[in-house]
Amino acid sequence: MRGYKYGVSNSKDYGKIALDGKSSFRDLQDPLSNFPRAGIINSITSGYIEHELEVARKIQINLLPSQCTGLKNLDSACFYEPAHVVGGDYYDMLELDEFRKAFLIGDVSGKGVPASMLMVMIRGIIHYAAQLKTLDRTEVLISELNDYLRKCLMDSMFVTLFMGILDERSDTLSFCNAGHNYPLIFNGDKEFQELNSGGLMLGMFDGAQYARQEAKFRHGDLLAMYTDGITDAIDSEGTPFGEDRLKRFLKDHYRKGMELSALIADFKDYFYWFVDPRQKLDDATLILSTRKSGMI
Repeated sequence: MRGYKYGVSNSKDYGKIALDGKSSFRDLQDPLSNFPRAGIINSITSGYIEHELEVARKIQINLLPSQCTGLKNLDSACFYEPAHVVGGDYYDMLELDEFRKAFLIGDVSGKGVPASMLMVMIRGIIHYAAQLKTLDRTEVLISELNDYLRKCLMDSMFVTLFMGILDERSDTLSFCNAGHNYPLIFNGDKEFQELNSGGLMLGMFDGAQYARQEAKFRHGDLLAMYTDGITDAIDSEGTPFGEDRLKRFLKDHYRKGMELSALIADFKDYFYWFVDPRQKLDDATLILSTRKSGMI
């Protein structure tokens, strides 16, 4: 069967049709790819997706404490670097009443849009619990959150979460850990205390139970909370940043009474110097907090 093959004989004239009697009618499909339509559609689609991701990024950034500031009697600073436009790391600091503050850090498995959506959902649950005055029952809340996530998460997803409540009157930090990296308390001299008690990751097992533990968090102490994007980051030779390197940095650079924003700025420079940008695979978060001296 003789057929017509459409082509463009002149880049300035898309209306001309070239006749090729040897071609079948099916060949009509191929030359259409020479037209700019597909490229225009791809460009529009790509631009729309980029715009939507940028909006999502701004929403997520606004939901996270930008500089971890604003809580009475505390100096705090944060470093947050998502692997993609949006990320699955979660951190928060909430004032429960005149004497109690809540510290939270979490990590959703995976990266990008799915992880960020789950992170925003968890933040909403946490803030709602704070409004209901039930956030201080950390072990109960985390257990209920696990059961809820178990029902709605895909099998391949899970969440790690650390939640601590500081009572300034007793210098006590009550905490519950669901599979998250152990936070550190540094006394400013040589000693680190790992908050190394915890339970299972959220969303993995039905009916998981969690226990509340206590530690002392005194004036001048430094609380460091981080995600595995910090310690698992590697250099060009494949060496991980590691917890020991984080400890050495804090020991060498932290001084009681210093502004933590300066310490975070120094850490950011050091971290970017160490990490091979081609190997950065995960969201990375570091939160530093200290209690201001002379305050209750």
